[in-house]
Amino acid sequence: ELGVDYSVEQVPSETVAAGVVIEQAPEAGKRVTDADTISFVVSTGPEPRAVLDVVGLSEDGAAYALGAAGFVIGDVIAREDPTVPPGGVIETDPAVGTIAPRDTAVDLLLSSGPAPVEVPELTNRDMDDAIAALEALGLVPNTSGGDADGGSVVGQSPAAGTVLPFGSVVAIEVRGG
Repeated sequence: ELGVDYSVEQVPSETVAAGVVIEQAPEAGKRVTDADTISFVVSTGPEPRAVLDVVGLSEDGAAYALGAAGFVIGDVIAREDPTVPPGGVIETDPAVGTIAPRDTAVDLLLSSGPAPVEVPELTNRDMDDAIAALEALGLVPNTSGGDADGGSVVGQSPAAGTVLPFGSVVAIEVRGG
């Protein structure tokens, strides 16, 4: 035993692995005596960090932001969502704000857009009711015929029961009014 005192200070480092000496004083190779103290600064590794809020970003945008913050992208899963545009992030796992170590895999749940909708039966319905029913489903009515006072639906295209993507146009033919 040399009888030399030493001190160890632990500090986080993004570039030096945990347990590795970052610096020491005096430098290696210098002579020391019993009266000297050797100081070591040792890495504790990267500091944990909060998962960023990437909700609403595209997959590429989320991957860039999370990567810049020290995370990696894990699984990417799609799910129907009526409020987030297709390709936008709905949520992350770990959740936004969770404190996690650097290089943690963050799973992304992406929107595939709203679910497809089934066209309702509109024949013999009042024009205003038919329009309201289509709009409530996220479909776009295209009316022909009728007059300012409305009228009754006598035809529709596509037919009732057809499954369409959200936002599709449904033509309705109206008579009377």
